[in-house]
Amino acid sequence: MLRKVLAIALMLALLAAAPALAKGGDAPAQSDVYQALIAMMDQYPEGSAWSSGKSYSWAGGIYTTGYGCVSFSFMMSDAAFGDLPARQLRKVDYAALHVGDILRTNHNTHTVVVLEVRSDEVVVAEGCYNNAVHWGRTLDKDEVLKADWVLTRYPEGEIIL
Repeated sequence: MLRKVLAIALMLALLAAAPALAKGGDAPAQSDVYQALIAMMDQYPEGSAWSSGKSYSWAGGIYTTGYGCVSFSFMMSDAAFGDLPARQLRKVDYAALHVGDILRTNHNTHTVVVLEVRSDEVVVAEGCYNNAVHWGRTLDKDEVLKADWVLTRYPEGEIIL
């Protein structure tokens, strides 16, 4: 009898957890994402060489491998989010942009990672900008709104400040 009660309790606990498991887990706090991204500066300091030939296999899903600026962005994203799955958003909503999101910009030719969202601009990290790593360049709100798409690792409705 005790086994049946425990089995039922375990089944109910698993069913209660199913919605969270289906979303791919909890997103880290944006402050933790920022710290993970900034920690990469030690390994890839400002001006470090980064070329379009560099590739990286991404844990975020959607795309498997990226090259150049995409590989840098995917590597940064994995450092901050681990294997949390990504979502691709075709329309940029500035108010919904968060630290760690990946923007595809410049008429679908360049990819950057958001480090900070300000009221009128975002601060980014990027590889392959003039064949080097750069930290801290800004894109104004109009440039961001013209981005081709956004990849976010934050599950819908789980943005943690």
